[in-house]
Formats: sequence, C-alpha cells, structure tokens
Amino acid sequence: MKHKKCFLFLLVLVVASLGVNVLAAWPGFDQVQASAYIVMDAGSGDILVEQNIDEQRSIASITKIVTCMTILNLPEYDPDRTLLASAEAVTLASPESVRVGLVAGEEISTRDALIALMVMSANDAANVLAENYSGSTGTHEEKIAAFSEKMNEYARSQGAHSSNFNNPSGFDVPGHLSTARDVAILTGFAMRDETFRELVSTRFASLEPTNMHTNSDWALIRNSNRLVQFGADVYDSEYFSDYDGGKTGTTPQAGYCLMTSGLMPDGHRLIGVLLNATLIADGRAVDISIPMRALLEEGGRIYREANPIVETETPTVPATVPETIAETAPVNTEPAVTMATEIVDADEPGSIFGGDPMLVFVLGGVGILLAVILFYVLLEMRRKRKMRRRRQAARALREMQDIRDTWRKPPSR
Repeated sequence: MKHKKCFLFLLVLVVASLGVNVLAAWPGFDQVQASAYIVMDAGSGDILVEQNIDEQRSIASITKIVTCMTILNLPEYDPDRTLLASAEAVTLASPESVRVGLVAGEEISTRDALIALMVMSANDAANVLAENYSGSTGTHEEKIAAFSEKMNEYARSQGAHSSNFNNPSGFDVPGHLSTARDVAILTGFAMRDETFRELVSTRFASLEPTNMHTNSDWALIRNSNRLVQFGADVYDSEYFSDYDGGKTGTTPQAGYCLMTSGLMPDGHRLIGVLLNATLIADGRAVDISIPMRALLEEGGRIYREANPIVETETPTVPATVPETIAETAPVNTEPAVTMATEIVDADEPGSIFGGDPMLVFVLGGVGILLAVILFYVLLEMRRKRKMRRRRQAARALREMQDIRDTWRKPPSR
C-alpha cells in the first residue's frame, strides 16, 4: 500500500511538471530570426509587425497559394472536372520530392488535386493542375509558362505588384520572386474564399480512388503546417482560438518559409508570414511553427492592446457568442522551364522529433511515465526479494527445529 501511494504521488508530480514545462517552453518574439516577416490584420490591412516586408525574395511552396487561387477564380474552374496527368507533369527531378504519387495517364478530379496541392504541398499535383488549366495545347513547358502568366494576372489584380511567378510549385528559377507584404495581401484575399479556407484548414485527408489507384486509402495525407495540424490549444496561444490556414515552403534559395492565419475568439484574423526563418530557439533546432507562433503572439498582443476587449453588462436575453474551436524533410523538386533547385516542405534538420510539439509532449510524457513505472517495479522486486528471504529463513528455522527435535527424541527400542 505504501508503494502504491508513492507511485501515485510520483505520477501526479510527473503530469504537473509536464504541464509546467510545456507552458514555459515557448520562445518569445525576441528569438524570431528571419530575412523578412510580417503580421497583418486581415480585416483592415494594418501591419502590426514587420521586417523587410518589401524585399523581393524566393517564397518556395508558398507560391501554391497563388496557384490555387488562380484556378479557383478561372471561369472554367470545376471541382469535378477530371484532369489527366502527363508523363512530364509527374516526372520530378528528385526521388525525395514531395508528391502525392500520380503516374502518367492517371485521371484525378480537380478537387482532389487541389487537396494534394494545398494540404500535402504535392508538386506532381501542381504540375497536373497547371497543365490542365493553362489553356495551352503546347508542350509541358509551354503549358507551365501559360499558366504562370495567369498566376501573375491574378496576383496583380489583388494588389501584389512586387511578385512574379514562373512556375506553379515555387521552384528557385530566375525571376520567381515575391515579398512578405505581397504574400500577406494575397493570403488576406484568399482567406475570404470558402473553398480556399476549407483546403488550407484541412488537417488530414484521403483522396478518392482513380483509374490507376483503385484502393480507397491510396493517398492518406496530412497538413504540412504543424500549427494547423495541432491547433492553438496545443501551441498554448494567448490570443488565438485556432490556426485556420497556412502554407509551408522551403528551397535552398528561399530558406524556411511559412504563412499562417490566426483566428481570434471573436472571429478576427491576423496573417503571419515568415521568409527564410532561422529554426533555432534556445540553442535547439525547432520546427518553423515555433517562431511563427511567437510572431503571431506578438501581433496578437499589439492588436489586443490597441483593441481591448470591452466588458459589457449581461443582456436580459443571453447572447450566444460564436467561438471557433479549434520540416530535414522531403524535398520538392521538379524540372521547370529552367533548371530548378529543390523545394523542402517538412521538418527541420537537427531535431529528433522534427519540432513536433505534440510528439515531443507525448513521447516525453511516456518516457517519464515509464521511468516512474520502472521505479515502482524495482520497489516491488525489492519487496518480493525481502519476502522470499524471510520465507527461506523461516523454512531454515523450521528445518533446524526438526533436526533438534529428532536429536532430542529418545532412541527407539
């Protein structure tokens, strides 16, 4: 009984210490390092936090925001339209390139191709979408060029005048550039689109069977943005009830990039953008979601100080206030019009668990719990050894007593 009480006491201490460690572990805004970043109020367009927001840079797979919105705004857009995957579209330069696994001759719906594009950041899906919605009947390169021009037309129509796109995936090719401000502007408009919001807020998804993949579970994918995957509760946000959209992106030239939409309990939205972020905090490698959390928290703090919550008297009729509840990674590479460098959309190097806060929390808790259980088991083993020795000693005493009784017994006649 004493050991059980000790075990329960230690278990409570473990759980309590885990909670404290998680709450105290988040790096602050002072540790955010990036070539450019911005936090923009999606409603008013006000800029709350900024650094080098008009500096033209490669933005890697964040480009796919424009790819998606270009298609959604085309007159011929049809989510049920069947797209044909060409051999050129599904042939990517690196075997490690992020792809959903389309093969030449495969037929996939626009809806599923967009899911693969925005949730998984699949480059083969980007090519297939661009080819089929390019309006061109030429070669693969001509189709990509034609679709890229449509991307530029869309971007300019939204006020992104410092951007130029040459491919639908975000490869490092000459002239493929944007800015933190433009990304925030484009995202702000995109998040007004219901289909786009649904895509970028999807945490996990599966694609429908195709003529080449007949199993219903052939493509099970997860969102490449950890903030969207796990939500504001896991990331312990003070200002946001949910992270309801985002897009990752990494290339050697662009570095680690991330766009994330943070939704406040009152429905207000802030857009955060990090370009070429340094994934080190407190001397440790972290996932890009960690500095993005710090950036958005700073934006949330500034916004809330300027727009404090006003306490009002309880109305006679109770009102219901809606509340939203809530990468050393694969390399995305594909041939473009010119030689493209590799794109990475996943965990950062040097982090055992890829900076995954939920995974670190769970595995850390399991490890400590196992240590406590081991301690309890060792105590039980020690107790049982003592009991065994006592039984052995008692048996030895009984045997000695029997010997003495036999010695004292008078001899038989």
